[in-house]
Amino acid sequence: MGRTLLRLVLVVVLLVGIVAFFSSSRWAGSGPRIPDSPVGTTGTPEINTERAREAGAELGEKLGGGSLPGPPRRSTRSQTPA
Repeated sequence: MGRTLLRLVLVVVLLVGIVAFFSSSRWAGSGPRIPDSPVGTTGTPEINTERAREAGAELGEKLGGGSLPGPPRRSTRSQTPA
């Protein structure tokens, strides 16, 4: 009795999942959703390469010099009680 009920619940959950998947996917025939009005940009943003180089160099100095905090270090000594 218990196994039969469990199988029935499993089959119902699977069927509901399959129906939900196919009814909300593009296979349902609704096709891709196109926005009402197109969204666009004008022109291209200017990229300041000199500023990017400076920021990269500054970050490299911090990482190389060890001024940024790293992960906590673990003790190499054994922690046995005395």
